[in-house]
Amino acid sequence: MNVPLAAALLGGSVLAASPSAHGGVAQAAESPARAGLLADRALAVLYTFGEDKEDAVANHAPRAGVRGGGATVTRGRLVPGRLPGCHALALDDGCLLANSYEPTKRAFSVTLWLRWDGNGTKRGNSNSINGTIIGNRGYREGWRVVMDHRGIVDFCLGTGVQIPSVGARSGGMPVRRGAWQHVACTWDGRFMRVYVNGALGGEAVYFGKYFRFGKPRMLTVGYAGMGVGSMKLVYDEIAIFDRALSQAEVLACAERRAEPGDGAATKPPPRTGGASTRQRRSP
Repeated sequence: MNVPLAAALLGGSVLAASPSAHGGVAQAAESPARAGLLADRALAVLYTFGEDKEDAVANHAPRAGVRGGGATVTRGRLVPGRLPGCHALALDDGCLLANSYEPTKRAFSVTLWLRWDGNGTKRGNSNSINGTIIGNRGYREGWRVVMDHRGIVDFCLGTGVQIPSVGARSGGMPVRRGAWQHVACTWDGRFMRVYVNGALGGEAVYFGKYFRFGKPRMLTVGYAGMGVGSMKLVYDEIAIFDRALSQAEVLACAERRAEPGDGAATKPPPRTGGASTRQRRSP
């Protein structure tokens, strides 16, 4: 559940998330872009940082009290955000932990505004340089989004067996260092897709079911362990939807000229130079 605001977000301190006005607490004035996001009935999670107070994390989603509402942050700090007067959450070996997001059907989308400030202090298995962006596992069950030292983004779904998970990667469209980037991952029950700044970076085919955990797990933003290292990432906005956004909607989010829920038809996006990875159906 949502809990009151805790101590300042410094060093190893812990910050608790607070609900937005949609959960009963006053919030800063909403922008047209925010209003567009909130108008989408499929919105399940919408995290922003430092809007009401400089040490506040808020989930603005209408269902904040139902799913994805409570959150704590360890070893993070608030820094200037993407837009003037806004804040963002900087993480390296720390993370934001929240109630786990599980799709309600065989479709969902994750979108983030983030900035990659370099490789993190934690290494993965075999001394690999990579880091978790967001996820709830993504090996045998669940899902995850990770990035390697080249800025290549991998979107993974568990297939019910330990190895391998199914994955789509951004291929020739890496995240660039030092600049705000829009990253989106979608699954429509057939295609898994990764977009960087509104452009399709890669896709994979997965017709299988979504494998849930036997018991609830936490949604992790940032360092999650489990064989994956850390990256120096700054998060400005995190949104999760109970449906697959179309490429037009992803591009609109990246350009901020419209928002999800504007009626754009969902159709297979054209390949725009990214890698296409075909995966066989999970048994």
